[in-house]
Amino acid sequence: TKKDIKYFFVLNFNGTKKLTKSLNLKNLKSFIFISTVSVYGLDKGDLIDESYPLLGSSPYSLSKIKAEKFLINFGKINNIKIVILRLPLITGTNPNGNLKYISEAIKKGYYFRIGKGTAKRSIVSANDVAKLIPYLFNLNGIYNFTDCNHPMIRDIDSAIALKYNRKIKTLPLVLMKLIGKLGDILNFLPFNSLMLNKLTKNLTFSNQKIINEIGYRPTKGLS
Repeated sequence: TKKDIKYFFVLNFNGTKKLTKSLNLKNLKSFIFISTVSVYGLDKGDLIDESYPLLGSSPYSLSKIKAEKFLINFGKINNIKIVILRLPLITGTNPNGNLKYISEAIKKGYYFRIGKGTAKRSIVSANDVAKLIPYLFNLNGIYNFTDCNHPMIRDIDSAIALKYNRKIKTLPLVLMKLIGKLGDILNFLPFNSLMLNKLTKNLTFSNQKIINEIGYRPTKGLS
């Protein structure tokens, strides 16, 4: 909705600007901003690194991109170190975003895995993000942060299903391809080929830059 779109910018962009105005710049040496890999705007790809262009077009992505650009300029003007930390799916006790929706669907029994679920996804645990923060104060730059395993979708949904003692139901890939093509023609259908690609293609991001600079290796995101 228009209200949702406005909220993204009020929170992620305007909120960030207001925060910087409230700070005592004389004592501020470092600013760490939690961003997202969705700024790349990709539906598929393998080990995407920080040099990839920002093609995100969703309201969420655009609000984060604006905030990133503002902070980078803010850091240069005020001689403050800026760290942009781009995160993928975040795992934890009470996950948000897509993992929250997947968990709810599995718990309530209306989740379906498409095909064999072998597409890989980057994830990171909330615990690892918290442990990483103290290592960032002397850095200045943009970093992806993911676990090093990039599990398959079937690993992710199976771990959630085990938690709720549920069985994963599957839908044949061939059938979903046909439904996707039908959705391409009939716009009112909630599923199309683009959505199918999102659910069946690899989408992973490289964390090599941050590992090389500080030597911090995250745990398994599903552990």
